[in-house]
Amino acid sequence: MLTGIRIIGLGIWVAILSTAISAFFFRNGTEEDAALVFVAIMDFIVIGVVARAVLRMCRNQRG
Repeated sequence: MLTGIRIIGLGIWVAILSTAISAFFFRNGTEEDAALVFVAIMDFIVIGVVARAVLRMCRNQRG
């Protein structure tokens, strides 16, 4: 339950951050620009989490 709340909270913060970034960098930022920034940030986070999990599995297999 707590993990679900954390994931939802992370999504809300990333949405707010992506809206602010698109408004700052794109003068006439549209919802599409905000969505692209949102997807880029979430992809970066997901890739980081997956990479961390793979590294943990590799370390656990060694010893």
